[in-house]
Amino acid sequence: MTRSGVLRPVLLLAITLAALIVASLAGLVALTLTAPVTSVPVPSSCTGAASRLPTDRSVPVPGVGMGTLLASDGTTSVVVVPDQGRSPRGGTAYLLGTTDRVVRGLRLTSDAVVAAVDDGIVVLFDDKIGYLFRGSDGRQLRYFFESDNYRGLYTSGATRYLQLTAAITAVGLEGSLAWRRDVAFAGIADGCFFPAPTR
Repeated sequence: MTRSGVLRPVLLLAITLAALIVASLAGLVALTLTAPVTSVPVPSSCTGAASRLPTDRSVPVPGVGMGTLLASDGTTSVVVVPDQGRSPRGGTAYLLGTTDRVVRGLRLTSDAVVAAVDDGIVVLFDDKIGYLFRGSDGRQLRYFFESDNYRGLYTSGATRYLQLTAAITAVGLEGSLAWRRDVAFAGIADGCFFPAPTR
């Protein structure tokens, strides 16, 4: 058998495998984009002019002050410290490790933030911009491709809504072929707190 006769079946096998992987990933993305979501209306009393953050979720951020606990899995916590007197209010999201030390700070550019901790991975959206961090050290996770169905803070009719669930798929996340999660978030929008929906 000639060399080209050997290479042809190998090339066909490689093309077939690549096509199967692409089709599988396309299916995951389609499932992600069409997954059902939960959104809650943002009351008109939430204007950002006055904070309506619950005091029972106040926790200290070392070297910073008090913040509002958005998410925790027992080893990693996400705490938001809003900027007073800014419009939009923005603020900073802090990731606290096991000893309540700050492992990451992220400056927020909007007045809507949601977060969840899922299996040691922090999923955070600054309105419509999403981030994935490793909870133990705050390192931003790398991936080849990410798809989600998160809309953030949006208006439908005359009502503003904050989306509190999302489906997320990341291809190549930390060396895995595909990572997919249905995530329930707690959030802050216009100075009001919204608990994570139960699933």
